[in-house]
Amino acid sequence: MNVSFKNQHPMIMHLQDSDANVSRKREKWQCTLPKTIEEYRKALQSEGDKRVTMALQTAKAKWEEEYKQKLYKERSDAIQAAQVSMEAREKAIREKAEKDMSTLEEILKQTERKLKTIYLLNERKLPITFVDFLLDQDVKKIERHIDEFQIAFNRAVEEAVKVSPVIQRREEGA
Repeated sequence: MNVSFKNQHPMIMHLQDSDANVSRKREKWQCTLPKTIEEYRKALQSEGDKRVTMALQTAKAKWEEEYKQKLYKERSDAIQAAQVSMEAREKAIREKAEKDMSTLEEILKQTERKLKTIYLLNERKLPITFVDFLLDQDVKKIERHIDEFQIAFNRAVEEAVKVSPVIQRREEGA
């Protein structure tokens, strides 16, 4: 490809501006057409390099901005997730503490009922070995069970006393 340039005069653009800036702008906008193909290729390469550099800088600036936005979003998401997990952890701890507290309260109530039952059995001079059989969830029921147990226990003791002399006589007579 053989290209020749017949008019190799510098291209001058005239802009309307103040006299002080006119000469500077003429120099800036003045360009010469290449005289040879090599000069043309160099000018083309130079212009291409400038455009690629500008495109790379623009792409880099865009990528950096997107990266900053993504990083900010991920950071805020991580902070939010940490807050949610902290709230969930606090909720789990609170629920466990409430469960433990209710378990301890139930154990305390059971112990109080057992002590009350032992006290009532001891007061009526009944054997405390039957405490576990007489225990219930309600103190009124425990008292009713003890009343029924006392009646049954007294009958059993009276029967044993009545039978006891007969057994003793039989043993003496034998």
